[in-house]
Amino acid sequence: MHFVTWSRSLLGGAVLALGLGWSGQAGQVFPSNTDWRYFKGLTEASLPDVTAWRGREFDDSTWEVGPAPFYYGEPLSGTLLDDMRSRYSCLFLRKSFVVTNPWEVSALELRGVSDDGFIAWINGYEVARYNMPEGEVPFN
Repeated sequence: MHFVTWSRSLLGGAVLALGLGWSGQAGQVFPSNTDWRYFKGLTEASLPDVTAWRGREFDDSTWEVGPAPFYYGEPLSGTLLDDMRSRYSCLFLRKSFVVTNPWEVSALELRGVSDDGFIAWINGYEVARYNMPEGEVPFN
């Protein structure tokens, strides 16, 4: 099974880290401190279709790459977004992964740490929403 996971985050104080694992026989698809492709939310991540960036076929090769967590302010390990304050409040993230044994996976568990909120999609389907309003949320 091939997946792409996406997250759109509004960062106020500024930490975002996501990890993915499965239940049953405990396993981990990826830990929270792995590299992600990211796009700073100065504009929508894809135009004219603002949802295109969530698709598996979207070309994110021009996006930056860095390890989670993504932050500004408090010093952490990960990716410092020192240009974020007063410039953008949204960060678009993408990560590709493959589950080689899908018949052994009964459920996936997404764990995240966020300040202020996030929406996560897998293969274009929303799978998690934390502290975000219902419906489409503009980048700004």
